[in-house]
Amino acid sequence: MKFSQFAGMMPMCFLACFGSVHSVPVADNPSCLLYTTTTELDGDGSPHDTFRHQQLTEVISCGSGECEVGKEESTSYSVGFTLAADAPPGLEWISGGFEVSKTWTSGTTYSCTGQPGDKVCVWYNAAYTSYSVREVQHGRCGGTIRSDPFVMNSPKTNNNGGGFYCVFGDSCRSKNDEYWE
Repeated sequence: MKFSQFAGMMPMCFLACFGSVHSVPVADNPSCLLYTTTTELDGDGSPHDTFRHQQLTEVISCGSGECEVGKEESTSYSVGFTLAADAPPGLEWISGGFEVSKTWTSGTTYSCTGQPGDKVCVWYNAAYTSYSVREVQHGRCGGTIRSDPFVMNSPKTNNNGGGFYCVFGDSCRSKNDEYWE
């Protein structure tokens, strides 16, 4: 139950809803309807590795000669954290104590060379740590409400375990296609 749902509960606001067993007269202390929201790990967070693969270039067909496809990443490719679509709007990014960052940007040029008849493209493997978090609302007059857990996916510091790679043939898709593993 959200704290804002208690605004119409006059004259008593029973903080048993907040995990406490006492009541506070709202008319005497309306500040009891105020709360702060934080994001916290759900237990130890159950961390695990996940990877997001994304095709960065169009498919280049080499035809009768060698060809090269490249991607300069210094300003155009950033990796950021993700949350489940149904996560509460108050949920903020936290590192959870893991070797992760809120965003990460690459700064190198990568290229792949194909032989005659090849199709070639450049892909990026972004390494993430996924962990469970909860929105926690702390009542000013006591009590706490915790949301259901949500998975937060944060890029690993320096993309540890990820990187760019070349793909050839029919495994090339369309630019910006992606999948998670």
